[in-house]
Amino acid sequence: MNIFTTEFSQPNRFFAYPTIGAWLLLSFTFFYASTTSTQAQITSKNDSLKVIKQSQLRDKKQTLDKTITLKGQVVDENEEPIPGATILIKNTTTGTTANIDGYFNLNVKIGDTIIVRCSSFTSRRIKIEKEDFLKVVLK
Repeated sequence: MNIFTTEFSQPNRFFAYPTIGAWLLLSFTFFYASTTSTQAQITSKNDSLKVIKQSQLRDKKQTLDKTITLKGQVVDENEEPIPGATILIKNTTTGTTANIDGYFNLNVKIGDTIIVRCSSFTSRRIKIEKEDFLKVVLK
């Protein structure tokens, strides 16, 4: 990973005050970033400066935008399938229902939250973090 990091916690001999040196370097970095498709970030924790290539940010975004087919099963505490359970993507109108064996398929994005509900059971909210078979137990 090509991340350039420099620390400003040590006394800086070039500048009279380390903080001024950090801000001058930050200004230069933003100029550099605007001409080379990079992004700079300064953290106040230890005054460190990081320059991140735009392609690294794009890779993270593509992972989050990836649509997957979520497959799973809705069961009760006794591992009995719950047919007709509703599975919805939070803040959308997209959803599906579980079949007679409790199985379902739903197209979601990594990072979406699904809501699984059925009458006489407590609803569950689950954040989708990876493409995997999901077994939802309703109580």
